[in-house]
Amino acid sequence: MPAHPRKVLIVDDDPDSVIFLGSLIRSQGMEPLSAGNMEEGLRKVRTSSPCCIILNCMMCGEEGICMYRTLKTDEALKKVPVIMLSSIRRYTVLRSGILSDALADQAIPEPEAFLTNPPDADALIGTVQWLTEASA
Repeated sequence: MPAHPRKVLIVDDDPDSVIFLGSLIRSQGMEPLSAGNMEEGLRKVRTSSPCCIILNCMMCGEEGICMYRTLKTDEALKKVPVIMLSSIRRYTVLRSGILSDALADQAIPEPEAFLTNPPDADALIGTVQWLTEASA
């Protein structure tokens, strides 16, 4: 195991999901970090330099979508891979236009990965490994 395990930030307002996802990440020798809202999530991504973010896009209100927009329009953060979790189908989320930033008149790129929430454990682990190896 490396001296400093890779950090994966989990941003979700459901404590049970955070425990489940954190256990999966820990089982792979990585360090799970967690945030329960957008403000805390953005602060942790800036201070902790995670190699990947697992983001529930269906957090209270539009916090998940707003956080994703912020991540992908911030020069310092936009290269951090994001796994978006949603109970709504991928097609519906991505084609609804909620990822576009009308104020900046720009399209927001699709997330590096999209999984149904709650995610299949093997699919999530495989996706995290794939994204963290690609960004290593």
